[in-house]
Amino acid sequence: MMSTIQLFDQRIIVTEGNLLDSIREELRQRKAKRVLLLGSARALGQWGATSDAFAHWDVAQFSTIAQHVPRELVDDAGRIMDTHRPDTIVSIGGGSTLGFAKALAVSHPSIVVSVPTTLAGSEATSIYGVTENGVKVTRRNPLARPTTIIYDGSLLFGLSKSAIADSAANALAHCLDAFFTPNFHPVIASVAQMGVWALRESVGPLIRGVASRDEATTAMMGSYWAGVALEFAGSGPHHKICHHFGGGLGTPHSATHASVLPWALALSAQYSPDRAAKLAKIFSSGDLVAAVLSQLEQWGSTRTLGGYIDTEDIPSMADSLRQTLQGSLADSWTTEDVSALIAQVFSSD
Repeated sequence: MMSTIQLFDQRIIVTEGNLLDSIREELRQRKAKRVLLLGSARALGQWGATSDAFAHWDVAQFSTIAQHVPRELVDDAGRIMDTHRPDTIVSIGGGSTLGFAKALAVSHPSIVVSVPTTLAGSEATSIYGVTENGVKVTRRNPLARPTTIIYDGSLLFGLSKSAIADSAANALAHCLDAFFTPNFHPVIASVAQMGVWALRESVGPLIRGVASRDEATTAMMGSYWAGVALEFAGSGPHHKICHHFGGGLGTPHSATHASVLPWALALSAQYSPDRAAKLAKIFSSGDLVAAVLSQLEQWGSTRTLGGYIDTEDIPSMADSLRQTLQGSLADSWTTEDVSALIAQVFSSD
């Protein structure tokens, strides 16, 4: 059984039956002929997404997936695109896998069918990033926005508790950071609120291993609305910080979002108290940061990223991070503010 709707320029499918049948039907609807299967060998094998499962199409596969989308691997995948010339990319995996699909779709315009297996929310956006020489450069391009999203809540049941918790923190950060961008608007607030509600309703049962399929689908809808909030608002201070750490240090993507979120949120709230007050209403709390910290603790999200830097690295990191934050609502953050954030995120405690 499938439910399909067209929202904006995307077809969104929620499947409650056979995932492979849903993918194959979408390929037929799109009149695909040549397909690139994109995903780690583990992910593709786990869900049966092999060349044999798509025998009706001319299929190639790329499975060398890495976090933060390194340029050299994008170039390797691009050579497969040059040789195989697919009209459709099927991405099965989390945000890193889709990041490759997006980068390839920009350089080799293609239909992108995204099958998310985490709560990244990237499938709702035209935002993509590639890391080169230790710097992750993020851009927007309508070609990067997936043509179709296929949600299957049961895919979340294969994730570890820590992966769910950090992935949920990543999605939550999309919603919260949207309040601290120059593009903030009441429409964005409404979208973010839907994302926060869906995540808070569903992620706890997922982590406890008692979620129904409907609750898992609700979590995926939460990640979708989180991605829409990010698409409308653009990257705020939190996301700029996470991409800076990820590109420069290779920190784990979702765990970085989880670790940075409370500290970046605290500074955003300090310097933009009116926006923080609007956001606190979503949590029915007078103390926004405490409410978010409590939520992350309930989920068991990663708290710190110990081992990536030494204390003596903090001053130079603070200088480079402040440069990254220029032009955002974090322009007023002091060197002391940024240094304290870095020390908290990379604490070994």
